[in-house]
Amino acid sequence: MKNSLPRKRLEGILAEVLSLLDGDTVHRGIDESVDAAASTFKVSDSIPTPINNETLLCIVGEFVAHIYEYGLPLSRVLTPEQAQAEAVYFLEHGYQGRNANGYEGALRDTAKYGKDGLRIVFLALADVIKEVQRQRHVRWVLNSRIQQLDWSTRRDLTALILDRWGEFLGEVVEDRSPEELTSACADLIVDYAGSDMSLRQVFSAPGQARGGAA
Repeated sequence: MKNSLPRKRLEGILAEVLSLLDGDTVHRGIDESVDAAASTFKVSDSIPTPINNETLLCIVGEFVAHIYEYGLPLSRVLTPEQAQAEAVYFLEHGYQGRNANGYEGALRDTAKYGKDGLRIVFLALADVIKEVQRQRHVRWVLNSRIQQLDWSTRRDLTALILDRWGEFLGEVVEDRSPEELTSACADLIVDYAGSDMSLRQVFSAPGQARGGAA
């Protein structure tokens, strides 16, 4: 039978996870990088106006390709077709226009407002890319630091979480044992602790977490 890890080791694992998920860390590693790359993207002064579908598709594809190559932690070079497909997908799921949403909304706004409309579209694309990268980062952290642990270690880690912050996790953990919640260990860290407050606020030292509420 495998021996349990010492509590100090479990606390170290949890501290590393929380450090990697810290809002400031994520902001510096993802948001600032995407914003920096977006700020260096230039649109030609000779683009035809009003902007039509073909022109918009080309421009947003170039923008996404630029972000992927220069603004992501792991640089990726996209073909024009891949970049355009990504751009359309992002706009469909993240663009709220003045009179319509999705890619159609972006097309209407750029046709009407020209480069001013493009700037709004670029901001929307950057925001969606940042959100996608945040989600991927969270999955990577949990998969590489939590899910790869053996069951008994995740059970002990769950027990530590319940001991420290069970009162913050609500009815979902009430009267349930660490064994029952082991499969949800990663969810306890992200879904509940990160839902309405920052990870730093919730996952502070035990005395701070319990005594910090006003």
